[in-house]
Amino acid sequence: MLDAAGDPKNKSADYHDAALPVDKRARAYLDINCAHCHTSTGSAGIDSKLELDVYTTDKDKLGYCKIPGSAGKGGGGLKFDIVPGSPEKSILYYRTATDESGAMMPQIGRALVHKEGAQIIYDWIKGMPPENCSGS
Repeated sequence: MLDAAGDPKNKSADYHDAALPVDKRARAYLDINCAHCHTSTGSAGIDSKLELDVYTTDKDKLGYCKIPGSAGKGGGGLKFDIVPGSPEKSILYYRTATDESGAMMPQIGRALVHKEGAQIIYDWIKGMPPENCSGS
């Protein structure tokens, strides 16, 4: 039903709005830039098991202490999608902050690092209560 699109509860936050909590901004950024592939039925979500839409609440599907399903060489030698409290150990941050071909995300339509977006992801992961992911 098209009317649902006008419902405020179905809208993402504005990730540009620095007055909003960083988790809302980061989830909106991921929803806009990543969830077209990283959903339960998207091409990347099926392989990676990483679901980045705003409706996902399961920490494993969001990548917390999760070994990636398909990052391959694009993971920068890192072991987990997200290491809470440690963006520098997190593949999700690495892939948004790099311009290395084959590693950068999103892969299509990007040749430069979106520094503002990468910073939001960095701040979001840094602000998470630290977890000791095995092997991190």
